[in-house]
Amino acid sequence: MNQMTTETNGYQPIWKALLKSLGFILLFEASQFLLSFAVQLAMAFRIGGAGLSAEEALKALEDAYYPHVYEVMFGAMAIFLFCTALFYLFRPRRVASATGLKKCRPLALVTAVLLGFGAFFFVTWLMELLNLVPLVRDSAEAYSEQMEQVDTAVANSGLSWTNVLYTVLGAPFVEEVLFRGLVLRQMRRACGDWVAIVFAAAGFAFVHGNLFQGVFTLLLGVLLGYLAVKTDSVWPAFFLHAAFNGSNYLVALWQYAGLEADSPLATWLFWGVMIFFVAAGAVGGALLVKL
Repeated sequence: MNQMTTETNGYQPIWKALLKSLGFILLFEASQFLLSFAVQLAMAFRIGGAGLSAEEALKALEDAYYPHVYEVMFGAMAIFLFCTALFYLFRPRRVASATGLKKCRPLALVTAVLLGFGAFFFVTWLMELLNLVPLVRDSAEAYSEQMEQVDTAVANSGLSWTNVLYTVLGAPFVEEVLFRGLVLRQMRRACGDWVAIVFAAAGFAFVHGNLFQGVFTLLLGVLLGYLAVKTDSVWPAFFLHAAFNGSNYLVALWQYAGLEADSPLATWLFWGVMIFFVAAGAVGGALLVKL
């Protein structure tokens, strides 16, 4: 892997790196929890509970909150980025250096996008196998049920664009700044590349909050971390992450085209996209060697 730059190669004790890394992760989680709690509390006061059972009140709160989930998440991400910028405002290292938002070769970005498509294909079929494990299957079903409720509420409110922006751009950017930027770079200074990569990947998996996502985000996080270290920049990791998340929409092209799931055209379209993902992953893997 590439040598650390002058800005990141100063050794620091592992306890200090852990403390800083966990602090950034806690800030990320707290931003989401506190803003979500504040918004739901305000909605609960507005709805009121007169004449409603506990179950009815909870349903009314979900109906009010779910359409705005992604707007709340954008707000939480803005709070996290603002607090992070303040943390480094009066420190000797620049924000770009601390977060890994540094220039990189265009080839690295192209490679990242292709790897993102390929990784999605690999993860899709890996999770099909893991779904044979009851614990993973139960987690997947619970997650899918919750996300279906949220996405239906968002779509019915006319705010579907917030889903796409959050999934493809917002979440990948903030998560990469946090895990492949702040956390990875702190841990590299204490315990080297591979321990830092695995630690950042484990944190990335943990914050997703369920076993189903945790399994594949751990593996994806290792790939993202390797790419960030190899290129000494967070940008390729962001592009890979964005391509990976965006692949969900490419796979569902047949739905957006209004086709029936069992129609021949839908089948051809689905497998055409999958073949494209395999080819993209193969080309991306070959280019990765040249970086």
